[in-house]
Amino acid sequence: MFAENKSDRFTAVVPTKNREKDLLRFCEGLAAQTLLPDKLIIVDQSAEKYRMEGINLPESVEVEHLYVPEISGLCAAKNLAVRYAAGEYIFFFDDDIIPDKDFFEKIIGHFSANPEIFGICGRQKNSISSRFKVFFFDFFHVGPFKDERKKFNSGYMKNNLTKAEILPGGITAYRRKVFENFRFDEVLIRYCLGEDMDFSYRVGKQYSLAFAADATALHNHSPVGRYDAEESFACKVAGYAYFYGKNVEKTFRNALAYFWVKAGIFFDACAYSAKHRNLHAFRGLKRGGKYLKGDFRGVPFIDYDKYRERKQKTDNE
Repeated sequence: MFAENKSDRFTAVVPTKNREKDLLRFCEGLAAQTLLPDKLIIVDQSAEKYRMEGINLPESVEVEHLYVPEISGLCAAKNLAVRYAAGEYIFFFDDDIIPDKDFFEKIIGHFSANPEIFGICGRQKNSISSRFKVFFFDFFHVGPFKDERKKFNSGYMKNNLTKAEILPGGITAYRRKVFENFRFDEVLIRYCLGEDMDFSYRVGKQYSLAFAADATALHNHSPVGRYDAEESFACKVAGYAYFYGKNVEKTFRNALAYFWVKAGIFFDACAYSAKHRNLHAFRGLKRGGKYLKGDFRGVPFIDYDKYRERKQKTDNE
């Protein structure tokens, strides 16, 4: 079924890199939807162009396969897709997501019933954390770092629609109007930690955002292209520092919130080390410290040349 109202038409976007099997499963989930998108945009950054074999979608869904190995990361891929998107809403997915059959119907329904909402995130029903983990995550993420995704994905928010300040990026939709003033940050490249936080935090300063608990999907957590534990902790250190430096007003209260989120990363490293009986997390914290001392030089998800160029422009203003 397609949206009968022209104002409810939408595009689904899925950036992908070297995960053809994951993409196939995503497309199978898309084909089973009770409400189909007008267009699917696949932004393919793989070493070899996907053959697209086995992807069977209704003929009425226009498929645009953009093969662009020369660009790097989710942000550049999403910005490119926005230029080709059709309809009032643009959905962004990770390629290892499988949406439940009524996912689009639920999200579009919420947008139609709540015109003041400009961004909505669905729930990853298998990304469940214990109440203990959720408590400590929330305990350390306060002020501008407040992030309720763990509580939401774990099913601890009972309302179908809950206002939010930050949205995850791999299962989220925005109204087209958002992109009149906002773009994803192309300083952030490759497999990036925090691009969703950066974008939604900026958008949330102007528009209302929300979680939709009744719009669910399965997240397969593909192992392809991810960081090991050491680099993951290093990138957490760099990611929060980048977010704080770029987006957050430098007040005493916000400085305390930044100190507190760093304390949370240290607590997380302690818990990881105790569980796995190794020092990978602490080596990651040390590497993250070196990234900060070098003004983000060497961070795998930051284009250092673009970062320095933007910083120089900001300093000259």
